[in-house]
Amino acid sequence: MVAIRQIIAVGCLLASAGCGPRYPFAGNWAAERNVDFAPGTDPSVATSLKRVKLEVTPEARFTLIDGSIPLEGAIDFGSKSQELDVELLAGQRTDRVPGSAKPSCHVTFRDDDSIELITVGKPPVILHRVPKPSGP
Repeated sequence: MVAIRQIIAVGCLLASAGCGPRYPFAGNWAAERNVDFAPGTDPSVATSLKRVKLEVTPEARFTLIDGSIPLEGAIDFGSKSQELDVELLAGQRTDRVPGSAKPSCHVTFRDDDSIELITVGKPPVILHRVPKPSGP
């Protein structure tokens, strides 16, 4: 009888550990950063540099394309506001990048179903969910 109680207690403990809030980061997000360019800048270059896209998988992995530079890594669905764990910068492992060159990106899930992205050295941007395409 004691063994059954211990098993139940351990089961309850494990079940309660996974019951915290989970924020719905999974999906596709996009925005354009408010950036001024010098007169005469090629419009396609300016558009590319302003564009921010964030794809978050249900497995808590992300790809962030910010100013045409891809970043990849892990995200925590249990934390509303967090520093992204950037593992790859333009396909290169960030553990080989000097500390000052490693990207620092902070995301906060907002109550209006948007994400605030703060990247060191760039103006903050609000990302909005990109609707899934409808069709067969």
